[in-house]
Amino acid sequence: MQAWPEFLAYLISFAFIGSAWISHASITHLIKHEKSNSYRLTLLMMFFVSLLPFTTKLMATHFESDPIAAVMIYGLDLLAATLTMNGIIRSAASTPDILVDELAESGLNALLRRRQFGVAMIACTLILAFFLRGSRVHCCNDTILFHSSSLYCESEMEKKLKLYNS
Repeated sequence: MQAWPEFLAYLISFAFIGSAWISHASITHLIKHEKSNSYRLTLLMMFFVSLLPFTTKLMATHFESDPIAAVMIYGLDLLAATLTMNGIIRSAASTPDILVDELAESGLNALLRRRQFGVAMIACTLILAFFLRGSRVHCCNDTILFHSSSLYCESEMEKKLKLYNS
């Protein structure tokens, strides 16, 4: 049972990385080509995602001794990656000439709306973790549930895109 913080942190990170990957794949299905701005944003998002092994280990090893700092660093990494992904979506949706068709904009906006909820949830989790020190386990559980449901929603979007493209 001593390893549960590490396992919990791993689950959150896996769900987050899966969600980011599916979101990015959904975006690339809706655009004809990328612009230099989206390459830069994708690289920035990949930087924040690449920090996840470090911040996951940091949170897992310092969860009991210094939970506020551990959760804040980890949460800020998740928030930065999520905000950057939302920037990629917003950039694609606001550039109609790169979209595959007129329906792509509504698909991107729907994806952005779902991910905006994720930004709010991560921000609330960070605030709760800071002010309510006893709620850290509940915050982690909420984060896992959000990313798990996000994976499901985004896999449903992938299915719709495949039907649309065929």
